[in-house]
Amino acid sequence: MSNKQIRKMRVILILLIIAWMVIIFLFSMQNINQSTSLSTSVMYVIAKLIQPFTHMDTKEYIYYHFGELTWWIRKSAHVFIFLVLSSLIGLLLMTFPSLSSGKASILTVCIGLICASIDEGHQLLIAGRSGNVFDIGIDMIGVILGIIIALCLYDLFVNKR
Repeated sequence: MSNKQIRKMRVILILLIIAWMVIIFLFSMQNINQSTSLSTSVMYVIAKLIQPFTHMDTKEYIYYHFGELTWWIRKSAHVFIFLVLSSLIGLLLMTFPSLSSGKASILTVCIGLICASIDEGHQLLIAGRSGNVFDIGIDMIGVILGIIIALCLYDLFVNKR
């Protein structure tokens, strides 16, 4: 890639990172009722998708599996949100020749940990929400997966040999 293409790619990645961090902040700002409503909406979609396999009515399925579905939806959201963020950050850092992919990965983990900690701390300030170390661990699973994706994408599209 030419220097001009790399600079353009960096600008796009920076804008995407900022936009994604705003999205994370907005999710963290939701009070418990808003957060539960969003989780419940996702739960209904999932229940409808798996209804042919469960042979249960959507509402009946949710009634019997509400707790576990809520837990899995919320934790999956944590993983997904931080997977996207760390993919973007990892790709950005890998565009700098002075950073090896290993250094870029370690820096991405550090940035991801800081963002996850701030996110959980922010949730402590929101009515009915809580922040906890366990969720930071779940976020870090997303960060690691995001780094793997970033490494693969970088090798596939940028680091062509």
